[in-house]
Amino acid sequence: MIQIKGKITYQHLATGCWGVIDDGGRKWRIVNPPAELQKSGLEVHIEAQPVAETVSIFMWGTPVEVIRFSILS
Repeated sequence: MIQIKGKITYQHLATGCWGVIDDGGRKWRIVNPPAELQKSGLEVHIEAQPVAETVSIFMWGTPVEVIRFSILS
């Protein structure tokens, strides 16, 4: 399980994707994000697990699946 604390961001790549930039500057791409997390600038704490992707059109962030989350602001 990965603990991520940071801000939600939308990346305008290909069809677009949602991600989180954590407090250390690391980029995490959320695979199938819940609707509640689809708002740029939202501060969140996310518990996630890595997603093994063989092919992706997105060249941004480490892919993760959200298990639990809380909105901090």
